[in-house]
Amino acid sequence: MSNHSIKAIDAIQEAQKIAFAPFVFQATVSLRKLGVFDFIFSRRKKGGVSIDEVSKELEISAYGISVLLEIAETSNIVSKNDMGLYELTTIGYFLTYNETVNVNMNFTNELCYKPLFHLNESIKTGKPVGLKELGNWKTIYEGLSQLKPLEKKAWFEFDHHYSDDIFTEALEFVFKKERKAVFDIGANTGIYSVFSSSKNSTSQIYSFEPNPVNYSRLKRNIGYGKQLGGIGLTAATLGAPVAVGVALIAFVADGIKRDYSEKKSQSDSVFNIKSRGVRVNNFTYGGGYYG
Repeated sequence: MSNHSIKAIDAIQEAQKIAFAPFVFQATVSLRKLGVFDFIFSRRKKGGVSIDEVSKELEISAYGISVLLEIAETSNIVSKNDMGLYELTTIGYFLTYNETVNVNMNFTNELCYKPLFHLNESIKTGKPVGLKELGNWKTIYEGLSQLKPLEKKAWFEFDHHYSDDIFTEALEFVFKKERKAVFDIGANTGIYSVFSSSKNSTSQIYSFEPNPVNYSRLKRNIGYGKQLGGIGLTAATLGAPVAVGVALIAFVADGIKRDYSEKKSQSDSVFNIKSRGVRVNNFTYGGGYYG
């Protein structure tokens, strides 16, 4: 048995932390949501706050506050001084105000916590058993736009936090030379298409998304309707099984006005939309254009 040079007493302590980790996590979530961390931090120059002060300010029972703070204290998230006043530690500060930590906390709590209860069954069956906690779908992607508001917000904030910089690097490579067309296959809700439009307004961007629910969000995000009002748009269904074959062809004309007259055929439908150009910073999520 490898001990990695750790003392038995320290190993037991770490094991106990793992055993009670869910308590610490959920207590931290509550302290964030209830505004306790914010209140303690706002009083940092006064040398800390008492449980009664927090209880009175936030109108929460003193017993409830004491339970949460005692749990947080075990993981050095808050500290209690000799006068019994609580202060936010550096760990507590980052749990409250660091962007990456916030994204990870919200993603874990809103989307992963309940499904993780089914992890054992998922490993044994090779199926996403825990997904049923969110909805009746075979994959999460089928239900993205059907998630509850906080779930949806957590998903897209996580997605954008870790992918936006990658898109920028990818587009630098793609547009090293002039491109007449760019194909975004598996476009999901369209952010790569919008980034491509911003990077090179002379290219035609062809965005394909097979999932009908994501497809409807894709249309909204790149200008269909009045959300962005920014991109000329042609929507086409490929073949009879719409749920399997749905495609979006976006002719990007950044800064150029153009009209598409209404046209219908067996394989495609063209909608009459005016284009005014689109900016990446207009592309939002979590109740916005993703909503």
